[in-house]
Amino acid sequence: MNARVVGMTRKSRTLESTKLMQLRKAIPEDCKAIFVWRNIPAIVALSRSGKTVTWEEHCRWFQSILSRDDSLLFIVSLKGTPIGQVRFDREDDRRFEVSIYLIPQYTGQGLGVLALKKACRQAFRRLNAFEIRATIRADNIHSISAFKRAGFVQSESSNANSEFQILSMKRKPKKT
Repeated sequence: MNARVVGMTRKSRTLESTKLMQLRKAIPEDCKAIFVWRNIPAIVALSRSGKTVTWEEHCRWFQSILSRDDSLLFIVSLKGTPIGQVRFDREDDRRFEVSIYLIPQYTGQGLGVLALKKACRQAFRRLNAFEIRATIRADNIHSISAFKRAGFVQSESSNANSEFQILSMKRKPKKT
C-alpha cells in the first residue's frame, strides 16, 4: 500500500492499513524468511547485537522459539504479503520483552505502530502478560517514536546516558 495516496487523510490511511494488516503465529515454513530478514543490513544495524547470524544459529533459535510456550512469534502481513515479525519473550512471571522489525520498504508508514498495537493486545491476552517492555538502541529514534505512538512510555529503569532506552506498556485494567 502506498502511504501517500492522494485524497486520503492520515486517519483514513491508518484505518485502511488496519484492515489490510494481519498477524499470525509463525510456523516452521517461516524459518527462511525470518533468517533473510534478520540479516538485512538495515535490520542488523538497529539490532541489539549489531551482528548477523548464521543459518545454523538461526535454525536452533527458531526451533526453540516455536517450541516454547513462554514466547510468541508473529508474522506481520500486509495484503497477504509477509513484511516483518513481532516477538515476545518472557522476562519473568508476568513481564515480556517485545522485539519487532519490518523489512525496510515497509518502514516509515506507521505500519510498525499498527503491528505493535495488534501484537501487544494479543500478547496481553494469550500470555497473560501484565507488562511488555522494549529495549531499544538510544540512537534508534524512529523506533523509540513508533513505540511511544503505540502507547509505550519511558521506563523508570531507563538511564538517559545508556546505550539503550527501555519503554514499557502495562495491561489496562478490565472495565467493570
